[in-house]
Amino acid sequence: MAELVAQSAEAMRVAVESVVGLRWRELGLVAASFPSPQTFSLTAQTFSLVTSSKGFAVVARWALISLFQFFGLN
Repeated sequence: MAELVAQSAEAMRVAVESVVGLRWRELGLVAASFPSPQTFSLTAQTFSLVTSSKGFAVVARWALISLFQFFGLN
């Protein structure tokens, strides 16, 4: 059971990093040298989403949609 929880936590971390990375790249925030208001807002939204009870499902769905769009599979 503990291993399953650890695997789920790792999957969540990877999904969040992937989604956040894609979204930040879309907004052109990756190369920003100083955090803009958009950066702070996006960070707050991401934290709020992930810590909500439905956060994982929302993040996973958004990640899949983003990947399909990225590879032109929509």
